[in-house]
Amino acid sequence: MTKRNSIQSTFNMADANGSITVERERRWRHSDELHRDIRDKRETKLVIGHWRERVIGVEQNAPIYADHFCIDVLLKRTFLECHKGGQRIYRGTADFGAIQITAPETDIKCSFSSPNEALHLFVSRGLLEETFDLIGTKNCSSNFGLQDPNFSVNPSIGALGRILFDSQQSSDMCEAIWSESLSLALLVKVISLNKDCLKQPQISSGSLPIWRQRRVLEFIDGNMCKKISLADMAGQAGLSRMHFASQFKRATGTTPHLFLLQKRVEKAKDLLLDQNLSIQDVAFDVGFGSQSHFTVVFRKLTGITPTHWRAQNRTAA
Repeated sequence: MTKRNSIQSTFNMADANGSITVERERRWRHSDELHRDIRDKRETKLVIGHWRERVIGVEQNAPIYADHFCIDVLLKRTFLECHKGGQRIYRGTADFGAIQITAPETDIKCSFSSPNEALHLFVSRGLLEETFDLIGTKNCSSNFGLQDPNFSVNPSIGALGRILFDSQQSSDMCEAIWSESLSLALLVKVISLNKDCLKQPQISSGSLPIWRQRRVLEFIDGNMCKKISLADMAGQAGLSRMHFASQFKRATGTTPHLFLLQKRVEKAKDLLLDQNLSIQDVAFDVGFGSQSHFTVVFRKLTGITPTHWRAQNRTAA
C-alpha cells in the first residue's frame, strides 16, 4: 500500500453514504452533526460546516469543543474583530483565503462589520496526530498544538475551500469522490503550514506511534471479554503482525501477548471486588476460556491465586 493510499484509508473521513458532506451551519461554528455524534458517543474525525451571514454587527460566539480543532477558512472578504480566550487576536479586513485555527477547549467570538462566508473544518485531535505522522512530520502526543495563523491569507487554501463547497451542489458519484479528495487536500495543506509547531521530541525510531497505541488500547478495552489475537491488534494499528509486534515492544517494553494478559488481570482485579461474581464468571468476563487458565495466568503475574487475592482485598469492595 502506498503512503497516499495509507493516508486515505486511515482517515476514513466519509460518512455512512461514502462521501464527505458540507453541513450548512444554522449558527456560527455550530455543527449539528458533531454535537449529535458527541451526544451519542460516536467517534467523529472530520466535520465540515459552511457559514454565510449577511446580517452585520452581531457578535458571534462559537461552541467550545473538547476534542476538535476548528479550522476557519474565509471564502469572502470581510471586516471583523475577533477575541480568543478573552484576548483580542484580530481587528481589520480579512481577505479571501484567510485562516484561523481554534484549539479544543478554547472559547472564541467574532463580530463582523460586513457580510461574511466561511468554511469550518472541525478536526479531531486524533485525526491531526495521524496526519502529522503519516505525512512525515514530527510525531505528536495528545496535548500537541497548532499555530494559529490569525487570519493570514493563503489563496490556495481559499481556492480549495471554494471548490470543495461548490462540489457539494452535485449528487454525482464522481463529485462525491472528488469532494473526499478535496477534503484530504485541504486538511493536509493547512497542516503543512504547521510543521514547526510541535515541540515534543520525536519517538525513537521504529517505535509504535502514540495514535496507533491509542487505537490498540481502545480496542482491547472494548473487547476484553473476547478472544483477541495478535492479528486483531495489528489490524487496529494498521500494520502487519511482525511490524506491529516489533514496534509495540519498543514502545511499551513488553510483547503484545504479555501486555494483553496484564490488562486482563488488571480488569479481573476490579471484577473480583464484586463478591456476587464467581471466579469462573470473572475469568470469562476478561476473556479467558477457562477458570483454570485464568488462575494460572493470575498467579503468574501477581504471585497469588484469584481466590487469595479476593480474600486479601475483601474490605475494598
